Amino acid sequence: MNSKHSCCSPVMCCGIPVEKGCFVFSTINVVICGLGFASCLGFFLYLLHTWSEVQFHNPSDMVVYWVFTGIISACCIGAAIALIFAILLCVGLRKNNTCYVMAYLIYGIITVILSVMCTLAFIWTEWYRIHFVMYAMIPLGVCVLYSLMLLLVYQTYVVLSERAPITKHGSLLNTDDPEATNAKSPNLTKVDWRF
Repeated sequence: MNSKHSCCSPVMCCGIPVEKGCFVFSTINVVICGLGFASCLGFFLYLLHTWSEVQFHNPSDMVVYWVFTGIISACCIGAAIALIFAILLCVGLRKNNTCYVMAYLIYGIITVILSVMCTLAFIWTEWYRIHFVMYAMIPLGVCVLYSLMLLLVYQTYVVLSERAPITKHGSLLNTDDPEATNAKSPNLTKVDWRF
């Protein structure tokens, strides 16, 4: 049987086209990132409202306040960036825009690398505390699962790139046999997103 129509192939994933599988992932990703951003923002506003009524008498209390504020602010910024790239992936899949898909792929790779480096650094500093090391296995497992999703995004990028229209500069390079060029050109039909 032709591998193109098999259950798992370069253009199929679990019996469905990789574009549709990637779109399902991107939709779930948008929901998760949106909830994460809303939670971080809500907690940040709650923190500001609560601590605005507190009078700090010790310098150490002010340090704790600014440290927590900085951490929550960084989480809000990170969640906002994740939400923007998740929406970018959805738009790229709907419009068959390979640039948007590649932008998300680069973002995902950088995120995985930074997450793994931070987790390994935490494990190194807390090596003698077994329960902390066990907790650190959770983000590593999330990174592994997310890397598998990035493989799906990459395969979708490859499929969409093969369907990309030939530019004028590219068509000028093959002027020997126009009929052969047209015969070799990929299928430009857009993906039917209906399940």
